[in-house]
Amino acid sequence: MRLLEFTIQACERFGKIRHEMEAAGTPIGDLDIMIASIALAHNQPIVTRDIGHFEKIPGLAVETW
Repeated sequence: MRLLEFTIQACERFGKIRHEMEAAGTPIGDLDIMIASIALAHNQPIVTRDIGHFEKIPGLAVETW
């Protein structure tokens, strides 16, 4: 398993995603945004059973298990 870091790029994506979701009236939890921003910054998909929050994030690849 490879661990992905919460880089500066991921931090910037976090802020952008959070702002856009709040402006659209569809906020999700900060930890879900953090996970998504790390995946986007590293060009990786999210694998989860709880796709509800993650599928709202544009550009994020979501796979279910």
